Amino acid sequence: MPRKPKQKKPPLTIIEDTREQTPLTDWPETVAVENGTLHTGDYSIKGWENCFTVERKTLEDFAGTMMGGYEAHSEKPKKRFNRELERMRHFDCATVIVTATPEDVLNFRHHCGLDAHGALWGFALSVFATYGVPVFFLNDERTAARWIADLARHYVAVRTKKHFTKADLSAKIVAEWEF
Repeated sequence: MPRKPKQKKPPLTIIEDTREQTPLTDWPETVAVENGTLHTGDYSIKGWENCFTVERKTLEDFAGTMMGGYEAHSEKPKKRFNRELERMRHFDCATVIVTATPEDVLNFRHHCGLDAHGALWGFALSVFATYGVPVFFLNDERTAARWIADLARHYVAVRTKKHFTKADLSAKIVAEWEF
C-alpha cells in the first residue's frame, strides 16, 4: 500500500503589535507575520497571545526605559514598563530582547553624557531577578527575528506535546535551540 505524503505543517504565525514603531522585516520563510493589537509585548504567536510574549527594544530605547523610567522599588509608583513586566511575569513564556551586543550594553554612554558603567547590564539582571523575565541581547534585527521565530516554534512544539512547567519548558527550549 502506498504511503500517504506527509502534509506540510502550516507556517507559524507571529503576531506583531500594531504599535511597534520599527517592525522586524527579515523573518525566516517558515514564519508568517500578521499585525494585531497585543495587550502585552511586541510579538506573540497567533492563538497563544495570552501565553507567549516578547518585548523588543533597541539599545537606546532600553537605556531610556531603564535609566529614565524604571522603578525597581515597590514603594515607588509603577511606571509603564513596570506594569508591562508585571503582566509578563504571568505568561508561560515571556522575555525582553534588546538588539545590541553585550559589549554595546556594557559600554553604553547615556545621551545626556552620563556614563552608564554597565548599569544597563545590572538593570537587565534586576528585571530577571524581580519579575522572572529574562533579558537577552541579540546582535541585530535579523538575529532577533530568527530568535523570536525559533523560540515560538519550540514553544508551540513543546506545549502541544505535553504540559510542562515553566522551568521544564525553558530547559527544553534552550536544549533544542540550534545555532
